[in-house]
Order: sequence, then C-alpha cells, then structure tokens
Amino acid sequence: MRKLQYLLLALALVCVVGVSIRGALSYFTSYAEAEGGMILDLQEESSKKEVFDGIKHLTIKNTSKTLSVYVRAKAIITEKYADSLTCTGEDWRDGGDGYYYYNKLLPAGAEATPLDVAFSSPEAPGEGDEFNVAIIYETIPAQYDNDGNPVENWNQKIDIVTTVPVTEGGN
Repeated sequence: MRKLQYLLLALALVCVVGVSIRGALSYFTSYAEAEGGMILDLQEESSKKEVFDGIKHLTIKNTSKTLSVYVRAKAIITEKYADSLTCTGEDWRDGGDGYYYYNKLLPAGAEATPLDVAFSSPEAPGEGDEFNVAIIYETIPAQYDNDGNPVENWNQKIDIVTTVPVTEGGN
C-alpha cells in the first residue's frame, strides 16, 4: 500500500513539474543579451518663435536631428476680428481650410521663412481693444511614394500596434 502511495505522489509531482516546465523554458528562451548601443531618433521635433512689432512674425524651426517635416500654421482670434486677419509670407500658401502651409519640406535643423500675421481692414481692433492672436502649428514627418518623392499627407493616422503574449488556456 505504501508503495502505491509513493507512486501516486511521484506521478502527481511529475504532472505538476511537466505542466510548469513549458512556461519556465519559454522564459529562458525569450530573452537575449546584447552589447553596445545606438541612438535612434524617430520623432520630429519643432519649436516656434513669435516676434510682435505691430505684425506677429512666426518662425518655426525643425529641431529634429534626422527627420524632414511638413509644417502648417493657423492664426486664431475672436470671430469679431477674424475677417480682418491676414497671413502672408514667402513660401507660405493659404490651404483654404484655415491653415497656412509651408511650401517646402523643412529639413532637420532648418528654419522656415517667417509667416506674418497682421490686420488688414478697418474692422481691426482699435487702441484700447483687448484681443489675443493665438498661433498653432503642426508638423508631420515626410513620407515618400514608391518613386522616392516626398508626399505631404495631413490625413494619415498613425496606428500603434502592440503585441500581447498569449498563453494556453487564455490566461
């Protein structure tokens, strides 16, 4: 009888170890060590500078070390003065959607020509009127078509894909 109990105990132990060994083996085989390193910059970065001397001058700089970007900017003011606001600048174009687009691809480290924001009509604010012109800008990294030509695509959505390890039994 004792022999049967030891045999059942050994069989149970083998079952427990057998079930857990697969997870342990996958732990030891899923990691690798490496030496050395490399800096990889995959983000576009930019900064803006605004100077006001009766006209607001907006200058945008691409501070990324590796990526070229496309730039667009928008001036926002209260609706009362919106029709009297004009934006002009060499290499800037009105996109018809409220944004002004820089006509050139802005390389890493380069600065766009200034976008000048001014009032151009009699409905402009007078002396003593309080107002604020807010400037927002956006950048997107350059994308390229099959022929290697840069493409400006402001409608592209970035999908973030994550992987989740799946184990047997749905745990």
